[in-house]
Amino acid sequence: MSWSVTGRRWGWLPVGLLITSLVITTLHAVVASALPPPSVLATWQPDGSQVAVLLSTEQRRRILIYDRQGHRVAKHTLPEGRFSQPAWQPDGRRIWLACREGETKSGIHVLSVGTGQVSRVTDGFGPVPSPDGRRVAFVRREQDPAGDPTLQVWVSDSSGGSPRRVSLIGKEFVSGCLAWCPTGRALAYTEIGNPSDTMGRHHLWLAHMDGRRIRVTSERRPIDDVAWSRNGRCVFWIAGEGSPLWRRAVWRYDLKSDERDLLFPYDASLGRGEVCIFPERQRAGVFDVRADDDRCELRLVDLRTGSVTTIALPEEAGPVFWDPTGSLALVAKREPLALWILSLGDKEWAKLDTGSPWRDLPE
Repeated sequence: MSWSVTGRRWGWLPVGLLITSLVITTLHAVVASALPPPSVLATWQPDGSQVAVLLSTEQRRRILIYDRQGHRVAKHTLPEGRFSQPAWQPDGRRIWLACREGETKSGIHVLSVGTGQVSRVTDGFGPVPSPDGRRVAFVRREQDPAGDPTLQVWVSDSSGGSPRRVSLIGKEFVSGCLAWCPTGRALAYTEIGNPSDTMGRHHLWLAHMDGRRIRVTSERRPIDDVAWSRNGRCVFWIAGEGSPLWRRAVWRYDLKSDERDLLFPYDASLGRGEVCIFPERQRAGVFDVRADDDRCELRLVDLRTGSVTTIALPEEAGPVFWDPTGSLALVAKREPLALWILSLGDKEWAKLDTGSPWRDLPE
């Protein structure tokens, strides 16, 4: 005898079929529990209206798309490969991805949100589309004139065409923090003089699309995040000092006046953890694990007053992905898989329905 799916009716079920059903159900439960926890990466649409979550294991890769209220609106399966670094095209029609292809090679791919089709575009990793959607910046491994390996920044039209290098090739390694000016006319990036430098001391550069380059920083310091003002006049970055790096500061460079100033002094409130700056809101967000009890927390630091708001996170939560407006954060937990959207203003939580993300995929 068995109940209907709704639980409102019951009926008889042959014993053999019942046993088979129980065995299959048990096997699926065992397989599901034996699957390793997926890695979790996410990218918000530039206007903060949707977030795409990349879940991946050695055998399975899925992208789940949610609106800002937490409703799932799409699900796409990716082909075989080690995909990472999702980045949303500003018009919301495509998602850029990097895919590792061997030990030293990576490729830039693009996913059509409407059809789910994935296409390879060019060599490289770390794709970052420009705000106007016309270009995409990325990093490529190559050789300097002496034949030594190096990492450099390249830019290509998002619709295709031949990419061109915008960084200065030499002994320096581009280390990341690619950030487009809102007009799409300039790109900020960081480079490290010595890849074996455990402190990660960087310089911040601006590459204009007309070929000009500006080195913004006067001395090397660890740089953790870069952002632009809405009008594109100022670029902001978070720099660290000390060992270990428990103190960080916020700097600002005005492109029109060519002046640099310390916007927020070196302070422990920005130290440790993963940090992100939101210039328009004049605040920074920090995802950290407390040293005293290993509890995860978010810290919102007001860059005008120095006041700190702390939000406790679920046990073993992380990573955290901030939306571009600084009003929401996607909080993930790998094992067991759980996703939340956190409203940073009223501290309201919305748990996302992940369902069984692998249900219709082969084992």
